[in-house]
Amino acid sequence: MDFLSDKNSKRQFITCYTAFIINGMLALSIGSLLPFIRDARGLDYAFAGLIVSLHSVGNFISSFFAGALAAAIGRKRSILIFDIFCPIAYLLIILASNNLMIAAAFLLTGLARGANSNYCNTAINELAPGKAWILNGLHAMFSVGAFLFPILLTLFTKNNGDGWIYACYFMLVMGILSFTLYLLSPGEESGGKGSAKAAGAEKTGDNGFGFFKERLFWLAICTLFFYLCAEQGVIGWMVTYFTDTGYISKSLAQ
Repeated sequence: MDFLSDKNSKRQFITCYTAFIINGMLALSIGSLLPFIRDARGLDYAFAGLIVSLHSVGNFISSFFAGALAAAIGRKRSILIFDIFCPIAYLLIILASNNLMIAAAFLLTGLARGANSNYCNTAINELAPGKAWILNGLHAMFSVGAFLFPILLTLFTKNNGDGWIYACYFMLVMGILSFTLYLLSPGEESGGKGSAKAAGAEKTGDNGFGFFKERLFWLAICTLFFYLCAEQGVIGWMVTYFTDTGYISKSLAQ
C-alpha cells in the first residue's frame, strides 16, 4: 500500500474511513429513529413522510454545493461547514419542542450526509487513483455503520422505549468525533497523485465533462436514483407503517 507511505496520507485514509462509518450510522438512523420520534413527538404520517423527504433534499443539495463551495474556499473548510450540521441536527432532535425544529434537523442530516459522501469519495480517489478496491473498502465502511446503528438502537430501547433519545446522544458524540477528525486532517496542500493529475488536466484544458456522453454514467445514475427511492420508501416509510399497525415489533424492525 504505497499510497500510505507518508503520515498525511495515513491520516486522510483513517479520517475518511472513520467518517464513512459514521455516515452509514447517520443514514440508517433516519429510518430507525423515525417510529420512535413519531410516537414521542406525536407526528402524523404526512409530516413523518415530509421529514424523510427533507433528509433526501439536504443530501441532494449538499452533493452539488459541497463541491462548488470547496472550489471557492477549499475542500477542508467546505466539509467543516457541512459536517457541523450532523451534531447540530441530533441536538435539535433531542431538544425539539415543535415540528419546525424536527424538520430542520432532518434537513441538516441530509446536508451532512451528502457533503461527507462527496468529500470522502473525492479524497480517497485522489489518494489512490486507479485502485478500485480502496474505494470499495470506503463504501464497505458505510455498510458497517449502517449495520451497527440499528443494533445499537435495539440495545438502547430494549428495556425502555424512551431509550431512543440515548441513541441521539450517541450520534451527537459521533458527529463531534467526525468534525474533529476533519479538523485535524491534512488540507488540500498535501493531496496525493490524484491532485496532481487533476491539476494537469486543468492545464491542458480538459473540462472533464466527457462522461455525460457515456451510457454507463446514465445507467449508474438511474440505478442509484431508484435504489435511493427504494431505500427511503422501505426504511423510512414502510417500516414505520408496519410497526404502527402491529405487523412487526419495533425491535424486529431494527
